[in-house]
Amino acid sequence: MLIVFGALKIELGPILRSIHIYNIHKAGKTILYEGFRDSRPIAIIQTGMGAKNAMQAAQFFKDNFLGYIKDRIMGPGDNIEVLMIGLCGAADESMKIGDTVVYNSIKNITRSDEKRFSLNGSLKLEKTGPARNRIKDGQLYAAGATVPEVITSPAAKKQLNTGFDVQTIDMESYPIAETIQEMNLPFSCIRIVSDGARDLLPSYFRSAPGIKMAVNIMLSLLRSIFDRKEFTANKNAIKNIKKANLKLAKVSTGLISGFTADVSNKTL
Repeated sequence: MLIVFGALKIELGPILRSIHIYNIHKAGKTILYEGFRDSRPIAIIQTGMGAKNAMQAAQFFKDNFLGYIKDRIMGPGDNIEVLMIGLCGAADESMKIGDTVVYNSIKNITRSDEKRFSLNGSLKLEKTGPARNRIKDGQLYAAGATVPEVITSPAAKKQLNTGFDVQTIDMESYPIAETIQEMNLPFSCIRIVSDGARDLLPSYFRSAPGIKMAVNIMLSLLRSIFDRKEFTANKNAIKNIKKANLKLAKVSTGLISGFTADVSNKTL
């Protein structure tokens, strides 16, 4: 059985549309979809954005769903494979928009204060794995980092790259990887670069507490009328995210097709 974690529905949408969904579970911001394709069981877990939501989703899977899968869904001889997909930011200038990145390690980076980061854990991942072997396009192996907020400035990205030797950043992978490793299940983390190391992201990513993202986006677009930097940041972000989402759709649906086409239990 394949278990796929992803933060947002926009990232998971292509996979959700490619399978038959017959049951949906909700717990807080966690949404778990049960489905199948070509008689192969697939579960999609939407965590919501951020490490806290990812941690809750992973714990929900561990506490409530794993036993259910083994008792009611899996057939004799089936194995479980876990995959994390989504977008990521580049901390290394060699990473380009649309690159397919396979994590070979994940670091947990927290804030010491407004200007400094600190390391709060590190995980090694296998260099090869079932999902990774199904990627048809070229891929880059990288050290990823889970960070506490969207990193909007090139200076902060450079600080993470040089200070912690990471090439890409996201907000959810570490809690998922940590939990799945504790469960001793095969795990792969595959992400698509959606913003470059030198890209300044729009101000709406620096959401004020209690204000919805939609409101921040509207304010950012209004600000773009008078602020050329904000205008350029918005224009580039829209273009880059569109390109990255198209690549993610191609890669993720290819992974599902590869999974369902593979009938050997040895590669599940």
